[in-house]
Amino acid sequence: MSGFAVALTAAEAHPGPAAEFLARRPGFSLRSAREQLRRSPGFLGRALTLNAAAELRSAAEAAGLPCAIFPEEELGDLPAPLKPGALLPGPSGFKFFSGNAPVFVNYSQITALSVACWDAPPPASGHAALLPGLFRRLLEAAGANRLPPPARGPLETHLRADLVTAAGLRLLLEPESLDFSGLAGRGPSAAANFRALLRELSGRTPGARRNLFLGAFLEGRDLAPLKLSGPDAADLDLARLLLTAPRAAQFTAHGTTPGVV
Repeated sequence: MSGFAVALTAAEAHPGPAAEFLARRPGFSLRSAREQLRRSPGFLGRALTLNAAAELRSAAEAAGLPCAIFPEEELGDLPAPLKPGALLPGPSGFKFFSGNAPVFVNYSQITALSVACWDAPPPASGHAALLPGLFRRLLEAAGANRLPPPARGPLETHLRADLVTAAGLRLLLEPESLDFSGLAGRGPSAAANFRALLRELSGRTPGARRNLFLGAFLEGRDLAPLKLSGPDAADLDLARLLLTAPRAAQFTAHGTTPGVV
């Protein structure tokens, strides 16, 4: 994707005001605005010309929504993630294993902590993955050219957290893939243990930039309005969190360095 993106600069920006702003723009309804923000959380526009991005930013800021402009190619420039099987928190940092090698990360080095959630169908396997498409092809071959849409099965809720350090190390944590045996005060479920782990990490990294979902998850608030469309949207949410960090430089038409305007 080329062009420019307009991003909200507030780390914990709520999608509600942004959706209401977009709903007043040509071509949007409140529903389509909310859907766009589920796909591109925190982004008011994507793949725009520089002039269109500047106009959108100006209108958003007039509505009380501070924004920055970024080249699209910078949104995909995330560090490749490591997926540890366990995190072992300690007084000054935590340890994890990369292969067989232990790695220690000091809490003071954590610059971003992001959590995301989305719903998706469970992955089908074996014959179950083939049958729905096979039946539709057989019916189409028999002349049934007006088939109803495929039935939507039950959805699973997916959670993930990303931690990024000042050195560019990125850890991707998924509750179903983590061993919580080293966590003090373990709870009855992976989700409860995941919340406990994130609460400890959040409490020990007060300087880390964090997204809105993290606070909502830790406080047990309603998560439905904050759910994203999938893992690609979670990547975008993390990219926005990193790009809009205060330490970054201002974007100008003469150069494209990431940062807030």
